[in-house]
Amino acid sequence: MKSITLIMAFVLTTSTAFGDDAALTTLLKDNKCSKCHVVKALGLIETKSKAPDLSHLSKEVTGYKKGPKKFIVAFLKKKLSKKGSKHKLAWKGSDADLDLIADGLIELNSRK
Repeated sequence: MKSITLIMAFVLTTSTAFGDDAALTTLLKDNKCSKCHVVKALGLIETKSKAPDLSHLSKEVTGYKKGPKKFIVAFLKKKLSKKGSKHKLAWKGSDADLDLIADGLIELNSRK
């Protein structure tokens, strides 16, 4: 029984709210986020773009009055500006993927 508890504790400390880091990495790659953004916390460092590292959400995102998830979703759908600018590309993926990515980035940010 102790080994099961230990395994569960390990899984809970290394996984995101919706699954695991590998799932978030796949979603970011499949939806082409990693073409512009690095996510150093996940080892995604393959771009030369100057877009921000998604491992660290800004205070503008985390302090948004409606919550960080609402900010991320609205920003990627070009319904909200950040520092006076909208996201360069409009979200083209599914709403389900966007929800999972937002949840994963928020959870990743909470590990700081």
